[in-house]
Amino acid sequence: MNIELKKITKEQWAEQSNEESIIPQDENVKTVFFGIHDEGAKIGTILYGYDDEITNTYWIHAITIDEQHQGKDYEKEALASIVDWIRENFKNCTEIRLNASKDDDSANELYRNFGFVPSGEEHDGQDVLYLSVQTASD
Repeated sequence: MNIELKKITKEQWAEQSNEESIIPQDENVKTVFFGIHDEGAKIGTILYGYDDEITNTYWIHAITIDEQHQGKDYEKEALASIVDWIRENFKNCTEIRLNASKDDDSANELYRNFGFVPSGEEHDGQDVLYLSVQTASD
């Protein structure tokens, strides 16, 4: 397994995803789209965002692995790749957040095993989890 993230456009992401409703609508939020590739083949997408006015917190809005590639640890590798990418490119990052469906036991286990912990907050009926990170310069 050799995961590589490649930036894609919103339009490319929309062609590959049926989850357009998860794109943040706040004008201060910058949204970045990635294709997830293994050995050159596209296997999924990632959507993350940040608010220009809150410079130390970044959100992973979606990690989607194509159905034929599920169950092969790609989500775990993709999560590690996007966390590393955020840390390397945003030196001021101290926290990465994501929403976790209360009913998705496997995703919750993945996030908690990775180090995400409940914030005690909810967003759109989902638990908000966060990962405290040390910046790459620490």
